[in-house]
Amino acid sequence: MSTTAAATRTAATARYAEKKKAIVAAASDILNHHGVKGMTLAGVASRVGLITTSVTYYFKKKEDLAVACFLDGIARFGALATDELRVDGPHAFAKIREIFVAPELAWLDAQAQTPRAQILTEQIFWAVAWLPRYDLEDYDRIRERMYDIFVNGLSVPGRSARKST
Repeated sequence: MSTTAAATRTAATARYAEKKKAIVAAASDILNHHGVKGMTLAGVASRVGLITTSVTYYFKKKEDLAVACFLDGIARFGALATDELRVDGPHAFAKIREIFVAPELAWLDAQAQTPRAQILTEQIFWAVAWLPRYDLEDYDRIRERMYDIFVNGLSVPGRSARKST
């Protein structure tokens, strides 16, 4: 392959990646404001100056695009958390634990917040592996279940998870 052909292929690959990134960014914005049902391929195409069939060149179905958005969000959040942990060390975990400091969660003390923050951190890192195994229609149910686990924990209601001495 000539140097010119290689340069052309590299430029085309870069354009493809940039356009795909722009499509995911536009779709993510729509998802954040209108949810999966409110996102259409036509709406995404309009935001990035394409026609609908051009978007389907990158993502065959709306569900594929939605999954790409969720995975991109998880990857971004994971990267932020990783960078934060690398830079800020022990203070980063305290910041993650602060997610569980809210008026509606006032009943969670520091001892209850810590394991929840640990579970959340683990799920952020592993979500890229397990989330694609579910259908898009399952995401709301998964979100509700994960929220329930993070807030209420894993023990049976009315019983402590700690062993009695």
